[in-house]
Amino acid sequence: MNDLETRLRDHGTAWRAAQPAAPDLDIAGLGAPRPMLRRPIVVAAVAVAAALVIAVLVVPTRHESRRVHAGPGEVVVPWKDDPVPFPPPPSSGRVSALPTCHVDALRASPPADNSSPSWTLTVTNIGTAPCALSASPPVLAGDTPDGSRHQWHTTTSRPADAVDLAPGRSGLLAIGSRACATVASEAVPVHAVTAMLSDGALQLPGVDLRVCPGDVGGDAPSFSADFVDLSPKPPPLAALTARVEGLDLSGLQPGVPVPEPGRTIDYSVVLSNSTAKDIPLEPCPTYTEGIGPGLHAYHLNCDSVTVIPAHGEVRYQMRLRITPADLYMAFSWQLDPGGPSAHG
Repeated sequence: MNDLETRLRDHGTAWRAAQPAAPDLDIAGLGAPRPMLRRPIVVAAVAVAAALVIAVLVVPTRHESRRVHAGPGEVVVPWKDDPVPFPPPPSSGRVSALPTCHVDALRASPPADNSSPSWTLTVTNIGTAPCALSASPPVLAGDTPDGSRHQWHTTTSRPADAVDLAPGRSGLLAIGSRACATVASEAVPVHAVTAMLSDGALQLPGVDLRVCPGDVGGDAPSFSADFVDLSPKPPPLAALTARVEGLDLSGLQPGVPVPEPGRTIDYSVVLSNSTAKDIPLEPCPTYTEGIGPGLHAYHLNCDSVTVIPAHGEVRYQMRLRITPADLYMAFSWQLDPGGPSAHG
């Protein structure tokens, strides 16, 4: 052994001798089971189980809530290709559940102006029970200067509704004549005018009608006649508001024929209900849309959504067809009957 090896061995011996003593180990206890921290693990397990239960219960309920009671903008109704004639045919009007008013329970007051080609009379329920004025236009009768009495069928100037009258309440009877009756030299005066109701004649005091010469003794309607509610209730759809979103009409110039006729433009209309009550879509309403004089009418898609929820809104996908005859003026959208309108 050379001198270098001897010095290395002596240095290693001296280093080992300088180290602290190792602790005594319990070799026999190494295989014994260790005490477990059971309480934290049990608490953690309970917490995990509770979280799983909450997830199972809460998540499906949330999705069901989104499907049935959707919040703002969460319900999207697809566009439905269900056109209707435009202009739409006149409505048959509301039918009342009350019995029709008897003639002896009604009183008509003279019109304020008897010189006009149209007359408005107040009709009051002087009976003791509620009743309704019919939505059907009444037949008018009166005396002409030759002493003969004639009857004239009437038309309604609008979709007519029955008018409910509580005892003491009044409605209106609005009468209009044809344009030829406004020419005094040609018109035939009619006096002692009555409205022929289902059970008799209602006297119309102070009404002097004028009729076109060719309409005396004829079957053609010479007058319009409507019973009108003095305090009508607004239609349910009137409480809604509408806004248009995503409509791109760039490239269209007012008064200029539209480019690329035959194409379609997709957009959305959002119907909002700020009231505290659901607004039913019954019967399913219609809407009109267009960018010029030629409007198009469709049924709203009521297949899956039948109400606009209280304090909620529903988004409807829309599709605007551009036809070759369209002359761009301005975009318009209208929900009927009596619903909101929107412009883009």
